[in-house]
Amino acid sequence: MSYKEVKALLLREYKLTPWAYMNRYQTATKKSDETYVMFVSRLSTFLRYYVSSRKVTTFDNLISLLSADHVKLTLPPDCLKHILAVENTVTDGELTHSKLVEVVDTYIASHTSHIKQHTDVAYTSTQQLKL
Repeated sequence: MSYKEVKALLLREYKLTPWAYMNRYQTATKKSDETYVMFVSRLSTFLRYYVSSRKVTTFDNLISLLSADHVKLTLPPDCLKHILAVENTVTDGELTHSKLVEVVDTYIASHTSHIKQHTDVAYTSTQQLKL
């Protein structure tokens, strides 16, 4: 095997999932033995790997990805499971932010009583925090 083949094999074997890269980016903290330059370099590497693993090629794609990711963080667990199941059926493995919100709105419309209970609890909790 050539060096390039071995490198490609190792990268393929140890490649993390997009969510693992995002999790590492979001949870990274500065280590006591690293400078801020090193810390930011590590952060940018995680974010670059995440964006690359999600096949983002344009600024609009990046905005769509970050918007969709943010929406997913706000969804009730059952709705998120539905979205992830739908994403597993599409060719790219993900929905654009506009398609995502269409699927979310359709799901919520067909599960209103359950979603309303979840939303009311979250709304009540949020209101209590503001007091």
